[in-house]
Amino acid sequence: MSSQDIRQARLRAGIALDHAACRLHRAICGHADRGLSVAIARYFFGDAALYGPLHSRVCKARRKLRTARIEAVFYRDPARPDQSLADAATELGVPAYADPPNRIVLLPAWFDDPVRPLRPGRIIHELFHMSFKFVRNHDTSRPQTNAFAYQGLVCDLAGLRAPRPQQLYPERISQP
Repeated sequence: MSSQDIRQARLRAGIALDHAACRLHRAICGHADRGLSVAIARYFFGDAALYGPLHSRVCKARRKLRTARIEAVFYRDPARPDQSLADAATELGVPAYADPPNRIVLLPAWFDDPVRPLRPGRIIHELFHMSFKFVRNHDTSRPQTNAFAYQGLVCDLAGLRAPRPQQLYPERISQP
C-alpha cells in the first residue's frame, strides 16, 4: 500500500492510453487492424464511424491523466470535505471514485484487491468519469456514457485486463 503502487498503476494507465490513441489514430489514417475493429464492436457495438470520436476522448483522458491528482484514503476523517462521498463509495464497495474536476480517490479496496493488473484499468475508468460530464453512470444501453466501455476498450487495445463484455452487457450478450 504505497505511493509506488499508485505511480506504477498511473504509468501503466498512461501507456495504455497512449497505445489506444495510437491505434485509433492509425485507424483514422486508414490503417485499422482487426483487433481494433473487434474491440470497438465489443465495447461500443460500433464500427469505423467511431474512430474519430473515440480517439478524441482517449486523447482528452490521456491529457487529464497528466494533471490529475490521485490520492489514497485509508481512514475515515469527518473533517474531510468529501467524506460523505468516500463513505458512499466505500459502502458500495467500489475501489475508487472520481472527484471532478481533477482528482481520483483510491479507497482501501483498491489496495486490497489481489488482482494488481486491474489497477491501471480502474484509474482509466475514473479518468473517463472525470473527463466527460456525460460519462457519469454505467448505463449498459448507452456505451458512450459508460465508463466501463471506455475502460474496456483502452485496456483491450493495450493488452491490460479489461472488463468482460458479458459483465457489461449481459442482456445483449445473452440474446441468441
